[in-house]
Amino acid sequence: MSLRMGSVPPGAIGSAAEPDAKGTQRSPATGVPAIPVRRAWNDASLPTWAGDPSIRIHIVCFDPREVEAFRSRTRIESQREVAGSRFPLLEGSLDGRKVGILRLPFGNKPELLRMVFKSFIESARPVMLIVAGTCLTCKVDLPTGTIFSVVEVVSETHRRRIEHPFSEEILAAAPHGQWVFPGVSFTTDTFVETSEQRQRLSECFPDADIIQMEDSHLVDLAKAAGIPTIILRGVTDAGSFSDHIDNLPEVVSSVVTLVRRFLRVLRQQRDLKLVANPTTRHLAFRLTVRTVGRSLPLPLAVSLATKALSWFGVSRILPEGSRVDLVFCPIGRLGSFGGAPSGSAVSIEKADSW
Repeated sequence: MSLRMGSVPPGAIGSAAEPDAKGTQRSPATGVPAIPVRRAWNDASLPTWAGDPSIRIHIVCFDPREVEAFRSRTRIESQREVAGSRFPLLEGSLDGRKVGILRLPFGNKPELLRMVFKSFIESARPVMLIVAGTCLTCKVDLPTGTIFSVVEVVSETHRRRIEHPFSEEILAAAPHGQWVFPGVSFTTDTFVETSEQRQRLSECFPDADIIQMEDSHLVDLAKAAGIPTIILRGVTDAGSFSDHIDNLPEVVSSVVTLVRRFLRVLRQQRDLKLVANPTTRHLAFRLTVRTVGRSLPLPLAVSLATKALSWFGVSRILPEGSRVDLVFCPIGRLGSFGGAPSGSAVSIEKADSW
């Protein structure tokens, strides 16, 4: 029997991601935040400057080891003073992309942090800002080294959503095995050095995923200046200062790696050209099923055909209107579907029935 693409019932292929209480799309099977389908490289929703390596992107961090991790991988060409800051703005090239790197004060002195950051914005006029740092997690079972791409910042006085067009690019840049989740970031003005402190803050702000000291201040000023801001925070601990110190080098390295890969993804947007594949509409995709040696009633045949399309994800492979031939071979036991990368299919013997 033959089927035409478009005849598969809605929802037959895969399980739709469902939003949780915070609006994050999560898989109903695993609870893990869903990874969106990758957009086309020429998607017009991205800024035109995103893939241009001559347009400088600015990176801010806080710990001296974070700054050194970026500086050691960057060809520094110049540096300039920022009013009120003890640290200069470093300018150079990171993997062929023009960048600026600035160490900001920690958030335990919020007035100083805001003053320096405002001076930086006025002098550098960044087109985009990447906040790269570490954090502690509110979820004690979360593995060290998990990186959060912050989508909302919360403080004791207000909360703000972070909106930028690069969510998919960040996920696409994650190395194999690196967990990168969207999350809510709570900003406090004191160092959290014990699990008891972390527990008290977590109870006050139960929807927070991580705790840090700077994000809320930076987002306020960047939003007022119209600067798209990406915040990437790597988890070092769950309220233990000694764990933070022990894990800091490895976590900082992971955050730096994600930032570098993200910048490369943006570069690929410009370098790669979208070329349409030759159509396969005229080709038949053939699935073969072994039956028990008898003809099948039409309802059962249709049911098996639908399962085949769903299991192979054929609707994601073939264009609308393509033909799928389902061949029933009356040989041997009832079989199960098995696929081959070429686009053909074979059956695999199986003792049990459908």
